[in-house]
Amino acid sequence: MIHSGFIKNFFIILFLTALIVGINACGKDSDTFIPTGTTVIPIKKDTAVFLDLSSLPVRDSSTTQLLDIEKMIDTLRSPMLKDTSTDADNGGNISKNLSAGMVNISCPGKGFLQKPNGAPCKGKLNIEYQLLTTKTDLILNDLPTVSDGTPLVSGGVVRVHISQNGVPVTFASPEVKLYVSYQGKFDGTAPMSYFDGKYDGRTSFNWKPYTLPSTQQFIQTSGRGDSTIFHIYLDRFNFVNCDRFYNDPNLTKNFSVKLPTEYSNQNAAVYVVYKDMMMVLKLEGDPAKRVFTVPKNSKGLPDKAAMIVVLSMLKGKYYFGTQTLTSLSAQSNVSITPTEITTDDIKLKLKNL
Repeated sequence: MIHSGFIKNFFIILFLTALIVGINACGKDSDTFIPTGTTVIPIKKDTAVFLDLSSLPVRDSSTTQLLDIEKMIDTLRSPMLKDTSTDADNGGNISKNLSAGMVNISCPGKGFLQKPNGAPCKGKLNIEYQLLTTKTDLILNDLPTVSDGTPLVSGGVVRVHISQNGVPVTFASPEVKLYVSYQGKFDGTAPMSYFDGKYDGRTSFNWKPYTLPSTQQFIQTSGRGDSTIFHIYLDRFNFVNCDRFYNDPNLTKNFSVKLPTEYSNQNAAVYVVYKDMMMVLKLEGDPAKRVFTVPKNSKGLPDKAAMIVVLSMLKGKYYFGTQTLTSLSAQSNVSITPTEITTDDIKLKLKNL
């Protein structure tokens, strides 16, 4: 006769064995399923999840939980350059020969007030500035050239910030302007106008046109091509883009880029960089199709020769990929596998865009 204690122990051992086998099976790269709306898509264990980024708050200085791709872009961004030679009472002129070209900034005397008390500034001003005049600059600083879905052709981006004793200042009156001249690129197709830039989504940067008084409304230029000198007036301390709207009707919305399963819009960004124009557009992650595609609000992408550029941060390492196209319609569905790279090599590979 089999002892009842033996039977009890046998079933306990059998149960534990089954439990261990089940745990091991869960640890394998078997498919699991996650719902996306009414569709069920098989997702492997190492597959990154695409997010609906419109549900996330717009990033600002208080945002602490950053996406991996946001951390990478922060690493690549161009630093603000600093100057403390300008006197608040008498104004001053900053003239610097940068890698992007010569930049001049003229500050009017007694043109700024302290925030928040509105008292006139006294003594030295701390001026920080950026000049971004290449497609490489636009990629590394995540500044695609688009205004409410319409592509823009850029002549360069300028940003100036002024503070005193660590406190930002404001303009003393609406008539006060900063005068800036810099060397950029202009094809002479149409007059350039002012566009003010900011994030209007978690990772989507947008430019809005704005106007100055009629005497300063259009940006003055001298010369043509890469040696064009831009003469602009600034009445704000945001990013300012010297742009014109792209007016060729030959646009396409039928274009997408597919990356390996471990990449998603949480850890990767995909840009369309045009060969013969100062234009960089950014694709949008599609959670349902798991691809990067034309943004929903886009009027379309120019169907011209371009390079697709992929930036990604995966498990603390940086990845990069490109593909050159004669036109977007020639190959409307592109697959790219990024490879590991350093940030220095990313800048080197993008240098001659």
